Amino acid sequence: MPLFPHRHLRAERRQRCRRGFTMVELLVSLGVLVSVLAPVLVMFNGLEKNYTGTQQQVSLQMQARAALNLMANEIELAGSNSVTDTVVTSTVGPCTPCTVYVGDGAALNIGDWVIVDPGNATSSGNYETAQVLSSAADYFTADLTKSHNVGAVVVYPGYPYASGIYGVKGSYSGTCPTGAVCGSELQFYGNIFGAGNCPTTGTCSYGKIYFIEYRYDATNQRLLRSATPVANTTLQPFYPICDHVSAVTFALYPDSENDYPSLNLSLTIQTPYINPQTGRKDTYNLQRGVIEARNVAIASKMINSADASNVAPTPTNVPTLASQ
Repeated sequence: MPLFPHRHLRAERRQRCRRGFTMVELLVSLGVLVSVLAPVLVMFNGLEKNYTGTQQQVSLQMQARAALNLMANEIELAGSNSVTDTVVTSTVGPCTPCTVYVGDGAALNIGDWVIVDPGNATSSGNYETAQVLSSAADYFTADLTKSHNVGAVVVYPGYPYASGIYGVKGSYSGTCPTGAVCGSELQFYGNIFGAGNCPTTGTCSYGKIYFIEYRYDATNQRLLRSATPVANTTLQPFYPICDHVSAVTFALYPDSENDYPSLNLSLTIQTPYINPQTGRKDTYNLQRGVIEARNVAIASKMINSADASNVAPTPTNVPTLASQ
């Protein structure tokens, strides 16, 4: 028997510690670790997917609601016109046509019937009306039969357009409401940027009449917009205002004069990914109730009354723009 047996035992323990864990011990430990961590990792992965999906849903719906608000605000201004009150800055007339230099002609549009020298209707006899043939910031052209001195007043009351909501085109999905005219493309015009609010893409001019078209691009599932001055004969390029759109429907409601003073708007969007909980893409339908174009409504009623002469005619280039 060793003189000091406890020293031998300590030596054996140190030798065993130096050898480390066996392969069986490592595999058992690893299995236990995996069985504990796997559910945690699965849970975190699911939470991450749900968070990402929720963020995309919120972003998509916010974009669609912004597009709805833009369209509603612009449609309400359909048929509106600009008011001009300026003076002649250089003696002019009679001539055919005349270049009439004025203090501010920026808000005049081709086809407007202006009143020249309204204060002289019963005095000097220089009062007359003339149709604008072209316009710029400081002049317009028109046929004048009388002479007008510096300081003569030029007024355009801003008569509304009965055809401000011009119509719809394109196929649509779903059922068209009874009595309505439906399509996936909407065309209208008016003094859309009267307050100086320009679209995010392109430029605009204060007081000018613009032809607006919303068009559904089914191939790329996008809603497009174009804004073109009615003095042009070619539509401005379209640009997207909402992505991931699966359907668009504009429903116009004609009145007794076959004008369209009101409409409903429906926009359907679809998420670009599959919801892991449902196994399919999420779809949302957003609608705006009756949107009223007040100027169109007023002009339509005026046509059916003694005030028909105070309704502006459809600008010459609008049919050309609408056919493109």
